[in-house]
Amino acid sequence: MNHPVVSATARTPMSMAPVAIGAGRGPRLLEAALGARRGGARATAARRQQEARREALQGIGWRHSVLSLGQNSPVAGHPLAWLSAARWWFDRSSVAHTLTAAQPDIIETAEPFVLGGAVLDAADRLGVPAVALCQGDPLLGLRMGIAHAHGLDAKAEPRRGRWIERQALGLLHRCYEGYDLVLAPSRAMTAQLQALGVAHAVYQPMGIDCGTFTPNAGDHAWRRGLEARLHLTPGTRLVLYVGRFGTRMRLDVLAEAVRRLGPGHALLTLGDGPCAPAGDAVRCLPNDLSAAERARLMASCDAYAHAGGEAEHGGLALLEAMACGLPVVVSRAGVLGEIAQGAGTTVASQRVEEWAEALRSALVSPSWVHFWAALELARSHDWGRVVQEQALHYRHALGGARAAREVSTTCPAAARAQPALSH
Repeated sequence: MNHPVVSATARTPMSMAPVAIGAGRGPRLLEAALGARRGGARATAARRQQEARREALQGIGWRHSVLSLGQNSPVAGHPLAWLSAARWWFDRSSVAHTLTAAQPDIIETAEPFVLGGAVLDAADRLGVPAVALCQGDPLLGLRMGIAHAHGLDAKAEPRRGRWIERQALGLLHRCYEGYDLVLAPSRAMTAQLQALGVAHAVYQPMGIDCGTFTPNAGDHAWRRGLEARLHLTPGTRLVLYVGRFGTRMRLDVLAEAVRRLGPGHALLTLGDGPCAPAGDAVRCLPNDLSAAERARLMASCDAYAHAGGEAEHGGLALLEAMACGLPVVVSRAGVLGEIAQGAGTTVASQRVEEWAEALRSALVSPSWVHFWAALELARSHDWGRVVQEQALHYRHALGGARAAREVSTTCPAAARAQPALSH
């Protein structure tokens, strides 16, 4: 069957970027996404993930397309996020029409609370499975958004906090129950979703490009030039952080810990956000690096650190740092602790002295046991392997969708329930 290319049309007032159609004769995966701000840390990571996954899927015969909607993805917890969500919700009919016109075999989105209505409508029209990618704490953004929408402060009064929690749980259930499959990037997040009643949540690790992110990407001459450009003494030990500059990332802890290590140490930060770290030992780098440039930076540094475990979504930068052979010192909480267990140093508290000591130990006497364990772990997340696992999940969902269609033809009540995402 020849499938049409989805393109921008006058059917909807919102802008729709053309879809990149993958080669091959296998199933067609259509990814519905919101456009993100150029240069943003998350946007850059998302684009790299999309491109790497597309290549890996094409390598096993799948076809991968992306429908990018709009210019800016809503910021979790911000009042404008709910206005943006409402915009796409009210325009779900035209978005669903565009998704349907692409004739995919499976539809996926990482924006289930914004594009979920259109994705599920299109999936039902075509009789294909719908997949949701869960990124970050599935309740955090809902709690904050509901509080903003109703002008409430969840921390000010326990009764209001409990009401917000109930509303957030209800919205989460109504959204995810319509999907055939929910993919979570960590075992802890998978368990959390299942405990919240999302029984069809499964663990799907993030993928990285181990051909690009490798210890061989390091460049001693380039590093000497970097030290000169950053006005650092030659031989300064470089601790790298990659990610968003937010309060929950605890960059203040890292900056102070590196400062306490004394002269000859610097914290390099690559990312963006409202809370950029400051200090004599801190250098903020531009966040417009290609994958190869980012790998060269990582492999040329001395350690990777991240203190915001509970705020980190999937640990992509941590895995890339491990693949580059860096000693890693990360928070024991959340996905970071899950990934680094047995392959790096994890710190349970936010006490600056404990972070300084952990960094000093990793820089002075890095563990070869951790080095090889980290390399092995990172290589197990290479896209060549990860995409095989994803394909198994997708094929299982395809089989389930076929069975559901057969049942629905004889029993209409068995058809997919539509979530009511009212705010």
